[in-house]
Amino acid sequence: MTKHIKVTGSCHCGETSYAIDGEMIKTSHCQCEACQKATGSDRVGFLTINAESLKFTGKKPAFFNKIVEEGVDNCDAHGFWLYCAECGSRILWQPTNGDQRDILAGTLDDISVFTAE
Repeated sequence: MTKHIKVTGSCHCGETSYAIDGEMIKTSHCQCEACQKATGSDRVGFLTINAESLKFTGKKPAFFNKIVEEGVDNCDAHGFWLYCAECGSRILWQPTNGDQRDILAGTLDDISVFTAE
C-alpha cells in the first residue's frame, strides 16, 4: 500500500538536503552486514520511494560503491550509497537497477512519517 507524503530531510551538518513529494512505497529495516558497516548501527530504517519523488535541495551527495566478492549477497552487492561529502552522513541507498530509492529514516526532518502505522 502506498501513501502520498511531502517531507524534507538532510545529513547531520545540513549541507546535503532533500525534499520528497510522492508516494511512500514502504518502510523497512535492514540488518545485513553492509548496512551495519555503512551506518554503524545494528539495524537501519529505510523509507522507500520512487526516484522521481526525490529532489536534492542542498549540495548534491557523493556516492560510495563497494566492490564485493562473488557470492556475497548484501546491500553492497545490489546497490550503492549516497552520502554528504562534508560530514559523511549516509542519506540513501540506491539499487544498481531500478527506480526506487531507500532513504535512511534518521535523515528525515520529521521521523513520524516513518514511525506512523
